[in-house]
Amino acid sequence: MSRVKKQEPAARMYTKAKWQGFVNVYLSREEKTAIKDQAWDSADYTDFIKDACEHHYKFSLSFSEAGGFWSASLTGQYKELPNGGVCMSLKHRDFDTAIRALAWCLKEAGYKEDWSERYTTADGNDW
Repeated sequence: MSRVKKQEPAARMYTKAKWQGFVNVYLSREEKTAIKDQAWDSADYTDFIKDACEHHYKFSLSFSEAGGFWSASLTGQYKELPNGGVCMSLKHRDFDTAIRALAWCLKEAGYKEDWSERYTTADGNDW
């Protein structure tokens, strides 16, 4: 009796990307105001995170005691896909604003676009 080979999941079809660095996001005062004025409900946060993960990005949310801010980030996981090893991270004192800012920037840059074409990778400045 022969074995039936299972279909490989996406994680086995791609090679894990090596760390490349952060993209630098510079937001105008108008963009920051628009982000803060967005009205999201709990489903919007869940949908954003689920969609990002389905596009093979790792979502992370952390809090810095020393700085007193939340950091929301997406990192491309596979080198064969756009932004492999590249991280887009936004920070703010309110965790929901950090997540909404990340979603705003992702909407501008796109999942399948090279983030470094819209945002620079030259230095470490962040919102």
